[in-house]
Amino acid sequence: MFCCNHCIFDAKSFPMKFFKVLFFLFVISKTLFAQQAEVDELNQAFDYYRLYNIGKIDSMPQNPTNYTKVIGKLDSTFKAFILHEKSQDYEKFKLAQGSSNFKFFRLDNTVEIDAAWFVVDSITYVVFGYQLQNQPNYFIKRLSDHKIVYSGNALACYVDAMYFLEPDKILLIEEDGDFNKSKKVSVVSTIGKEWKPLKAFKGLAFGQVFGEYRKMKFVEKRTYFQLDCDMDVFMTAPKDVNQVAFNENTKTLSYKQYEGPNRFKKIEAKWENGMFTIDDYNVGDAFQSNSPAMPR
Repeated sequence: MFCCNHCIFDAKSFPMKFFKVLFFLFVISKTLFAQQAEVDELNQAFDYYRLYNIGKIDSMPQNPTNYTKVIGKLDSTFKAFILHEKSQDYEKFKLAQGSSNFKFFRLDNTVEIDAAWFVVDSITYVVFGYQLQNQPNYFIKRLSDHKIVYSGNALACYVDAMYFLEPDKILLIEEDGDFNKSKKVSVVSTIGKEWKPLKAFKGLAFGQVFGEYRKMKFVEKRTYFQLDCDMDVFMTAPKDVNQVAFNENTKTLSYKQYEGPNRFKKIEAKWENGMFTIDDYNVGDAFQSNSPAMPR
């Protein structure tokens, strides 16, 4: 028998649907509570990182060893949030304006957490990222088994696109650089539990001369193709000046190399023998920039 104020209900005659609803609500509240517990831990980890960075943790003096420990703790806490089966459905996520696959929410300390959806070869992946001034990172979660399959290796916080390249290989296009207006392209092997970046690019590359980041040298095999674009250039140049495209049918990587405000030539590189032959490129070569070259 159940007593509710003035009414008495017989459990045998009470609709089974009522109990199903109660159970459903219990499961939802339990899931949301678990997510919130992990978000609270994430808040604490970012707070700890911030305090460490300004030298406010006496037990952790600033040095490379302790920095590695603090970042390790931050990323392990971030992974704990990601690995929750419903992390991508966390209630505070908001869909970004004008986007169909990018959501974000801000922690109590204003750190932004992002999630972007991509379907590659019929498999759905969610890229979770965070942006810190000197420590961006992202992790890719496969939704079919809720496993983290790849880490951005603290080099970027956003993935702009993911493409099927061939069996066991995926093409990643990351946002990078000044206000994330540059692009960085890599090829990863999906064999094994964790994906591995491959040396899949040949051509002239930035960062080969110490102290002269933009002085290029030929590299037979490198991990990334980089298209650099400073924010002040982006503000005055055509809006597709920093776009890197990939045609999955022809396996061709391309971008527009402008020769002025309205004239450009299309630079293309086809996937052949496990390699793209393409030179790194700085958009500022065609448009004036007041920003100094900054190494990554």
